[in-house]
Order: sequence, then structure tokens, then C-alpha cells
Amino acid sequence: MLDPIGKRRTFDQLHDEVIGADIMQRADIQVIQRRYREKRSLKRSAEILMATSRRIRGSVARYTSPMPPAPMGSRISYGPSLVPAESGIYERFKLVYQPELHARDALAIAAVAASMLTVAMAQHHTDYPAHWWTPVSTEGAPAWEILPQTAKPGEVILSKRNELGILSNFAATPFTLRGKRYASVEGFWQMMLYPEGPGDPRAKAAGVVWLHTRDEVAAMTAFEAKDAGTAAEENMRKMGIDWVTFEGKRLPYRSKKKGAHYRLILEAMRAKLEQNFSVQQTLLSTGDLILRPDHVEEPDSPAEWLYFRIWMDFRSKLQSKGKV
Repeated sequence: MLDPIGKRRTFDQLHDEVIGADIMQRADIQVIQRRYREKRSLKRSAEILMATSRRIRGSVARYTSPMPPAPMGSRISYGPSLVPAESGIYERFKLVYQPELHARDALAIAAVAASMLTVAMAQHHTDYPAHWWTPVSTEGAPAWEILPQTAKPGEVILSKRNELGILSNFAATPFTLRGKRYASVEGFWQMMLYPEGPGDPRAKAAGVVWLHTRDEVAAMTAFEAKDAGTAAEENMRKMGIDWVTFEGKRLPYRSKKKGAHYRLILEAMRAKLEQNFSVQQTLLSTGDLILRPDHVEEPDSPAEWLYFRIWMDFRSKLQSKGKV
């Protein structure tokens, strides 16, 4: 055969064009619209594909970000999905994959098939926004951060990079608790480390400087509140104390037991949930996913530090009773 300028093409060039065209044609056919009831057949196809393509050194399947299972029951839906039929992914791959094919052709087939599977899985889980698992470059990411793509199947990271960040203690979600206004759960938390007034023994301690007042910290959010707490913990270390206060009462801090401090944090998180409708919407939109923190947890953290577990408990109560 001749090309448009009359030059004879090599056999390899013709072979590549035919194989490439066949791959793309087969990749585009037999795409049908179906919903969650075909999850099992798609999952089976994925298992077969992964097992079959292991011999192909260049497979990109292992580089895809983990996707969670679709939730059960009543959930926020983002509409139907276009998902290949059971024969749509694997059968197309099986028909064109033959051992005698040139290695580069087999690699191209595997790449297309893996790409199709990734898109199909993302489309299938339309009950959850795909960007919750969108990979983020590790370059420039802070050392404390756990990135969205590290979630295992069935999990989601409560990343501050997307709307799930509203569930963080850092989030600006004002609430009123026992007659006082707080800008965030973090501000409420760190406020308790500060003196309640001039008669507080912490305010009288020699050689200790408090950078903020208690009211100032209560109005803080995010890292501003966190930094205020870090400075306060240094003062506590200098003073040799392991307690904080609320309404004039001393509370053990970093206790291994679910004590008074734990109950106060739950009360603050509940107030945040009940007084901010967007928090309720976001929490319920996570369905049955396992929630994970977006930062490295301290070893043996007290229960109130594990905010993601508290949210899952609240979510279960909302789903079953409509309240927490």
C-alpha cells in the first residue's frame, strides 16, 4: 500500500495501524447504561482483568486511585452511569489479546483496557464525587498531610482540599454552646488551655507569657487556633500541669479515659453538626464509607482526638434516627 505521497509503508507500520484501530473500535462498542444492580458483574470483570494482565509489565492498573464501594440504601445520588457490560471490558480484551501478538501491541491493549476499567469504575460509583479520591502530588505537600489517594477501598480521607474538610475541627463552622459563640471546634478546644481570668493560677505563673486571651482563641479557626494551642501547651509544660478548664472546673487533659474533656468535645461537635446544615449534608453524603483523617495521628491518641470515628458514630445515628 502507498501513503498519500506515494511512499510504500512498511509492514510494521501497517500492522500498528490495524491493531491500533481495532483496539479503539473494540473499546468504544457495547457500552450500555445501567445502575448499581450490576456492581457484582463489573467487579468480577475487574478481577478477571487484573489476573489476566499481570504478565504485562507495563500495566497501569496498579496506579489507579482506590475507589470505594457504592453505598447501600438511601443516599445522595449524582445520576445514572455509563458502565460497560460484563462483556464490554473483558471480552473486548480477550478477543484481541493473543500470545502471538507483538509485545508492544499487547502492552497497548493492556493500557487501553486498564484505562477503560478505571473510567468505568469511576462512573459506576456516581453516588460519591470522584474528586474525593483524585490523586494529589506529594511534591510540596506538608509532612503532616495524608493525601486523598491513600484511602483504601471503601475509605475516604477527610481532606481539607475538598468539601470534606468541613468535617475538620479546623473548619469555620460557628456554633453556640452554653450561651457562648465559637468560631470552630478547634477554637473551642484550644481555648480551654488558656486562663479563664486574672484569678486563674495559670495567669499568675511566673515566667509564663500567654500570647492570647481565652476569648481571642474562641474566635479562631484552623491553624491560627492550632498554633495558639501549641503555645499554650508549652506553657502547661513549663508549669508542670496536665489539666485545662471549662466553666471554672479543671479537666484532665490527654486522658486515656473518656472523661469530662471527651464529653465536652462531643458536645461541641454535636453543636457544630446541628447548627450548620452544610455539615449535616456533607456527613450524610459519605454514605457508608469509612472516614479517615487527613493528618498523621499521634500514637495512642485519646478518644476525642479521633474525630473521624466520632463523625461515623454521629452519621449512624442520623441515618437511623434522624438526630444525634
